[in-house]
Amino acid sequence: MERRPKKIAAVALAAAAGCGVEPNPREPVDAFAGARVLASSRFINPEAVIDGEVSRFNAAFGDDGTVNSPVSVEVETPATVSATALRVYAESDGAEYAHRRSMSGFTLDADADGDGTYESRVFERVIPIDYRMVPDNAAPPTGWRLDLTVTFAAVRARRWRFTAYQGVGTARDFEGIRVHELVLYATE
Repeated sequence: MERRPKKIAAVALAAAAGCGVEPNPREPVDAFAGARVLASSRFINPEAVIDGEVSRFNAAFGDDGTVNSPVSVEVETPATVSATALRVYAESDGAEYAHRRSMSGFTLDADADGDGTYESRVFERVIPIDYRMVPDNAAPPTGWRLDLTVTFAAVRARRWRFTAYQGVGTARDFEGIRVHELVLYATE
């Protein structure tokens, strides 16, 4: 089981080595640590995407296999943060199973003014259903894992909505999108 990073690696390693490095408020941390799920649209087990575990057996699943159908999760961080990147850990069933459980894209929205409406589209990313073809995918090139960090201009908010879009529809069981973890990098 892999744990998601809480701080930049150098700071974490220095602290672990007993170097007495204090956390720098300008270094990115995972803003979803300690966050809570406010709502979910068709995600089964949505808490899995912010629980700090990247494990094959700990995932949120979309409950529909219709092509381009959206599934979303709304998350509230413990405080307002200034976010600059989102890291997405996901997994499909690969080419052998027609890339079922894959995404064709995802978006991140923010409720920047705190009124309960996600008025700020932070980014929209379209990706191939064959994760081997995704530029900047940091996962091993098996075709069924995704480890992708999307950077963006700083956005301040406390409430965030992640939406993923179903990549394929195969009219079989186990079609819904599989997302293991989301890491929202923020400096505050």
